[in-house]
Amino acid sequence: MADTGIEPSSRAGKRILAVVAVLILLAAGFYWWSHAGANTSVAGSSPKHFVEAEEAGYSNVRAADYVGASACEECHQERYTQWSGNLHRKMNRLVSEEGAVLGDFANRRIKYGAKTLVLEQEGNDYWMSFEESGKVVRRYRVTRTIGSRYLQEYVGIQVVGPEASGDSAYETEIRLPFGYLLGMKRWLHQQYFDSWHDREYSGESMTHDPFEPDKTPWRSRCAWCHNTYPFENRLARMQGDEKVGSGIEQLFSDLREDQREPAERLLLDTEKLVSVGISCESCHFGAREHVENGAKIRFAPQAPSVVAVADVPALSGERTDNRSINAICAQCHSVPTLLYPNGAGTRNSSEALDLLVGNCASEIKCTDCHDPHVPGPGAMSEDSPKHIAACTGCHEKYADAGEAAFHSLHGPEVSCLDCHMPRITQGLASLIRSHRISSPDDLLMLQSGLNACNLCHLDKSVAWTVNELAVSRGVRLPGMLSESKPWPEQASALWWLESEERILRLTAAGALGMSPNGREYLGTLLRLLGDPNAYDRLRYMWAIEGILRRELTPQEYDVSAPPEVRKRQAAALWAKENS
Repeated sequence: MADTGIEPSSRAGKRILAVVAVLILLAAGFYWWSHAGANTSVAGSSPKHFVEAEEAGYSNVRAADYVGASACEECHQERYTQWSGNLHRKMNRLVSEEGAVLGDFANRRIKYGAKTLVLEQEGNDYWMSFEESGKVVRRYRVTRTIGSRYLQEYVGIQVVGPEASGDSAYETEIRLPFGYLLGMKRWLHQQYFDSWHDREYSGESMTHDPFEPDKTPWRSRCAWCHNTYPFENRLARMQGDEKVGSGIEQLFSDLREDQREPAERLLLDTEKLVSVGISCESCHFGAREHVENGAKIRFAPQAPSVVAVADVPALSGERTDNRSINAICAQCHSVPTLLYPNGAGTRNSSEALDLLVGNCASEIKCTDCHDPHVPGPGAMSEDSPKHIAACTGCHEKYADAGEAAFHSLHGPEVSCLDCHMPRITQGLASLIRSHRISSPDDLLMLQSGLNACNLCHLDKSVAWTVNELAVSRGVRLPGMLSESKPWPEQASALWWLESEERILRLTAAGALGMSPNGREYLGTLLRLLGDPNAYDRLRYMWAIEGILRRELTPQEYDVSAPPEVRKRQAAALWAKENS
């Protein structure tokens, strides 16, 4: 796994303390999730209290309780139409569905390392093959797509390979190692868009062969968040010592004795999905009672044998209960990742965990900003009035422009989110906003070097930021970075770009790509194009494109070319931009 956390090797003791602090934050967050804001705590009472408080016999978690999205269309036509074009709807699709495949499979042959990637379409069938010396080493029939906005990946089953006949490789769907970046219109290996990868295959060393597939069954991992299925499957994963879950399933238990073996409970039965992709009942739970009997939709799982775990307050199951709504979103938006010192995730898909440890966790809910039925704005879109209203709904006086300017010491060009939800999270195509709501004077982040102020004031030092917070905000911070080090006087952009910490370099590059003053640091970024890590190198290239306000052609810079070619291209690009 790639090291994306800020853990300076020169401060091992503080690193341990930071880890401990994060664990404490997470524990405190979960404690709040389970206890805070509840007026109906069941501490000390039977866990069946939850069921007794609801209508007897109501069930929304069993396979028989699910009716599929088409049953919602007649009464909820507008929502159904919105969902039909939604990113959730397209999170997974079968290749047999019209328009599902967005990658270029038009008989493409792409040399990569010592082998060749071959992509073919034959009617409605799609194939991905790996060739070496003109011979097919492995061949896959593509079965499903993953994603549709920035990147499309593929799931497939091997039909040709070195394994003996009867091997599980020929019947197991797996995530295929190459994906199609839609903005670049280009095929690249996972290591270019998946931050977990930290090794690169040069074609000379066999320490890491990018054509060797990860044989982990797709239905054991990705499928759990990309499709709709009965909630009882999630409850089953929580049984026994193998507990797997990150959302609302953690708060409930199924008293029925589950006869399935542990390994089977961890493998989603993709032949019995309610729908391929994320549809209505992923969030609304089984709707048969609602469709057939007019029962009210509830935002909490319920069945005669489903109970809240001990000491968990009864959720209202309403749209106004932020604990219910956030816990539903957390079913999927809680992907584990390495953390910043303040507990924020370094990469996307952990938004629910970030929100949980932030300052507004007890009040805000995901749907205050996001409508799950419609596609959200692009990662680099301007903040919408709805997003700002989520802040001013509680902090009412800042709805007034004068009060907001007095508070922020900035004009309307700087929003609440710029300071309290800065862009420090690695998304699929750019830096996105952290969902850990915090303040610019967060000492843990300042001591790491990264902070909201310097993301805009890249030419200023962290020492300048500390002084400004003291003078203009009255925030008194320690006079030193540590016991023996003063606050850095170097421009934050250079300090970050020259850091040994990978995430600081990546975040600085992303910020410079959005900055009107980024060109000043173009030379440093061009040197970073020689980074051996493919994921990082692509992001440095994107930052340079942002500074130049244009895309680079493969002739100017080819991110997957051999090192010596990339070095010549970077030098030529520097000469061109300085001519």
